[in-house]
Amino acid sequence: MTNKLIKISGILGVILGIAAVSSVSMYPAKPLLNGFIAVLSLIFLLVFFIFHYESFKAFSKKRSTQLGLNSIMMIVFFIFIIVVLNLISRQYYGRHDMSSTSKFSLAPQTMNVVRDLKSEITVTVFGQESSPTFMRAMELLEGYRYLNRSFIYSIVDLDRTPLLAKQYGITQYDSIVVTAEGKTVLTQGISEEALTNAIIRATREGKNKVYFIAGHGEKDPKDSGRGGMSKAAQRLLAIGYDVSPLTLSSMESVPDAAEVLIIAGPSERFSASDIRKLQTFLSEGGRVLAMFDPGYDASDIISATGMMVRNAVIIDKKSNLGGKDENIPLVAEYPDTPVTRDFKLTTVFPGAAPLEIGGRGMDYDYLSIITSSPESMLIENNKISPEKGGHIIAASAGTKHGKDVVLLYGDSDFASNAFFDAVGNGNLFINSVNWLAEEGDLISIMPRKDDFVPLYLTSEQAGIISYISAGAIPLSIFGAGIFIWWRRKRF
Repeated sequence: MTNKLIKISGILGVILGIAAVSSVSMYPAKPLLNGFIAVLSLIFLLVFFIFHYESFKAFSKKRSTQLGLNSIMMIVFFIFIIVVLNLISRQYYGRHDMSSTSKFSLAPQTMNVVRDLKSEITVTVFGQESSPTFMRAMELLEGYRYLNRSFIYSIVDLDRTPLLAKQYGITQYDSIVVTAEGKTVLTQGISEEALTNAIIRATREGKNKVYFIAGHGEKDPKDSGRGGMSKAAQRLLAIGYDVSPLTLSSMESVPDAAEVLIIAGPSERFSASDIRKLQTFLSEGGRVLAMFDPGYDASDIISATGMMVRNAVIIDKKSNLGGKDENIPLVAEYPDTPVTRDFKLTTVFPGAAPLEIGGRGMDYDYLSIITSSPESMLIENNKISPEKGGHIIAASAGTKHGKDVVLLYGDSDFASNAFFDAVGNGNLFINSVNWLAEEGDLISIMPRKDDFVPLYLTSEQAGIISYISAGAIPLSIFGAGIFIWWRRKRF
């Protein structure tokens, strides 16, 4: 190859390398384009380096040119090759989670959401550089970026970017801004659940409206006490729902915007007028999440669906919370239903009542969703019932040709503040609402625990490590230095 072509190859390599760096900065969501330019640059640079190496070697033997322009130029070209290789590796690399708790892995729901992104999405995290969450945010966001190169992120210090923070109205640390197709969503808290649901909300239109029925002694979504449902309401808000209380007696009908009505443990009877409004809502394709406790007569509300809440209590002497309280049965196995599919967390149902399904509602399709263990028993009329276990705790009924669905639980305490965080209870509640609202993509993820895994060493192992770190490594470095000195002196 002629010297002219070799020089042209070197010049093209440098130009394409600069173009690759610029392309990564300007078009970070186009890894194929960036990688193609970087590979071309690498090829031209390698051609130049290989064919020019012999002349460089011969020329550099002259002492007068050992520190000359040619040497500097070759060093610069070699460094440039390293830079381009690093650029390519940043575009195409592999990740594998070696932690025992999979703390660096994203949930399957998140993977599905991120991989399905069709257009560029930008995430900006406002944190505090000295905070431990700053580094965790980088690890989390890099996991998203690895799944889809259309995911662009930046992490900034809130204190150092006041103008940018003012643009989005950010005043708190650990705030996240998600922008997609001109739509901006703000969320608080650096977590996988918050970020993924912000992405879902940013890439869809509108918000689903969820109403908590009030006026009959139901659990209050604003009550932060043990018997309230503020945690459930806050979780719904966090994943993008519009949540409000609804007093049926003060309205002529259920609002048209309502996607799901939640009846959470009423203590008083519904009036005939309120029942008619509920039935009208269902007949028009509405969906209801009903949670009734033992002793409450819900027949007027759900009798048309063919489901019934029995006036009995499920107990379980073997499978229960903490292994001590038989009145709080624990469920660890679930059928394959839209609510419990791939659900592997245990749930507890304090003082749950068994359900009966399939009575008069023969026009409905029924689905048993939660059942107690085969060892569970019933207490009915203050006596232990001879009925065998496997009692239905939750079931759904929907018309065969319509969209109306009633999802019924024989317990409301499982979603109360006292039990919402009990392993999988909160996730089950969110899954129930998501299914009724036909929002199966919104997710609820329990935060992973950073389990401490200690390393125990025997005295012999500790001695070996001490010898290697304090003796072998320093001696090997010293020996390498002596060898290099001896070689140079000899030759």
